This record gives sequence, C-alpha cells and structure tokens, in this order.
Amino acid sequence: MSFGFQNISVSSIPNTTFSYVYSNTSNTTSRTPDHVFVCKWHLPVIEWLKVAMLTFGFIGNGLTSFIITLKKNLHSKTYAVIGFLALSDCVYCLGGLLWGLLYYAYMDPNNYRNLQNCTGEFLYKYLKKLIMVMISSTYLASGFLIAALSVFRYIIISYPLKANILLTKNIVIMTIIGIFTVSFILGVLKTFEFNEKTEKTLDILVSYLAPLSVMVIFHALKIINLKRNSLQTKNSSVRKMEVVVIMVVLAFFLLLLPWHVFSILFEFGLYTPEYVTQTISSLLLQLNNCINPVFYAFLSPRVREGICPCCVRKKNKTRNMTTTQSSSITNSLSCSSVHSTTFSSFQPNI
Repeated sequence: MSFGFQNISVSSIPNTTFSYVYSNTSNTTSRTPDHVFVCKWHLPVIEWLKVAMLTFGFIGNGLTSFIITLKKNLHSKTYAVIGFLALSDCVYCLGGLLWGLLYYAYMDPNNYRNLQNCTGEFLYKYLKKLIMVMISSTYLASGFLIAALSVFRYIIISYPLKANILLTKNIVIMTIIGIFTVSFILGVLKTFEFNEKTEKTLDILVSYLAPLSVMVIFHALKIINLKRNSLQTKNSSVRKMEVVVIMVVLAFFLLLLPWHVFSILFEFGLYTPEYVTQTISSLLLQLNNCINPVFYAFLSPRVREGICPCCVRKKNKTRNMTTTQSSSITNSLSCSSVHSTTFSSFQPNI
C-alpha cells in the first residue's frame, strides 16, 4: 500500500484505499536496455519484520477466537464481540501474509515502489483482487467491531438491569452480521475507481473518524456512570475488562493516526512522504491488527487461562501444594498446642 506515488503499485499491505495499491502490468518503471528485471523471489529485510508481525497476529488472533468459542465461561456479549474482532484481525493478517509473500517479494530491486508481474495472470490479477477485498473488508470490520464493543460496554455498565433486554442474543448476532456485511460491501466498492481525493476523504471518515467518534463518546459516558456507581468501580472483573477495551481503543487511535495524516496530506498536495516515512506508518497501521492478542492475554485472566492452560495448571498445582503444606503446618501446630495443654494440665501447681 502506498500514498499514491507515480508508478507505485504497493509499498506495504493494502489496508484502506484500494486505489493506492492496485495496478496492472502496464504500471511499471520505464527501463533502459541495461535495466532488465529478472523475476526472483526476494523479500527486503523490513518486509520480514512485517511477515513476523503478521504471523504473530494471525496465530494470536486465531487462537483467541478459538478459545473464546471453545470455553463456555467466555460466552458473553462482550467476549462475543472480542471473538469476532479477533477473527477479523486473523483474516486480515492472513491476507497480509499472502500479499507480502506472493506479490511484495517480487518488487523491482532498483525501485522498491514497483511490483512486477511474476506470479502468472491468475495470481496477479484475480487472486490479488480477492486478497485486497479481504484485507479492506476485515480492516473496516475491525474498526466497526471496536466501536460496537464500546457501545455494548456502555450499555452493560450503565444499565446492568436492562442489559439483557437491550442486548439480547439475536441483537448481538444481527449487529455482528450487519458489520461484516457492510464492511464487505465497502471493501468491494474500493475496487472501483473514483476521484482519489473524494475516496480518501470518505475512507478516513468511514474507517477511522466515525468509529473513533463512537468510541470516544460512549467511553466518556461510561466513565461518567462508573464514577457515580461505586459498586461497579470496585468490581475487579469490570475494571480488568475496561482496561482491555481502553487499550484496544487507544491502539486504534494512535497506531492508525500517522498513516491517515500522511495519506490525506499527500492527496491534497501538502506533503509527499518518503519511503521510510510511509513504511513506518504502514507498520504501525498493521500493528493495530496484530497487537490485540497481547491485550487479551495479559489483561484478561479468562482468555489467558484458555491460551496458556499448561502455565495455569502449573500455577494451580503450586497453589494446591502451598495450600496443602500450609494446612498441614496449621494442623501440626494445633496438635502440638493440644499436646502441650494436656501435658501442662498434669503438672503440679508451683
């Protein structure tokens, strides 16, 4: 994905705007007779970092989604949204891996902003478009799901007695289905050519500013209600879940901000980012979809217990042994005290 430089096909993974990344075989750099490109699979060092990051995101998000589906104690409204958010990020990371390994490894070594058609007509034209739609759709779905998670948490915290009425199982399912349907339609629409300035402006509004506004508004309302309700604030499980949600929202805001700022500046001719600048901003953009499993695992005990059952079992065994030892020590102390009292009762008074 790039900011739209001339003769650019891609500079990283297509996350938002399809027109930045799509090009056909005619969009190649003009060559002199001495500049002959030979198709050779070669991935630059910085791209290996992206592959490692996306692999972690694919495994972590996939495992999180699987654990939430498997464990019955995680079948709640909040974890339902988190599970589908992890699934969306998992598919996004998979698409990013396919894109990097199948297409970005064939970049022109004399111009890293140019990709070459070395994969055949089917892979280059049709599968490439399918991967782009998949990545764009899941990218949009992730933002919408985080916004929905903010709304759900506001209802659960602010209206605990009415939450089961306002958020029934059917409503939660229909909301998630609606999010994925809308995201897929928007992802397909990005395959059509529109005015680039209009498209980029709408892209920022729909994929970034609109979800972020929903998150900020409902988190602010939720915090106000939490301050009024001291019982909810003292609940440790509520506090831990709110930390998870806040970290996910902050990651969405901070990691996506540089990419959108640089791309909108470029579209309006205010700034042309260098390769390093746009590569770092794209890395941060992709990190948003890879880092969420860290929040789930380290800040949510129930998810952590599902992801690391061996560690939890060892901890439980250690705790059980400690409890057994402490109880045996207590019993021995109590027995010794009994023996001492009985012995002293037989002693003559001095």
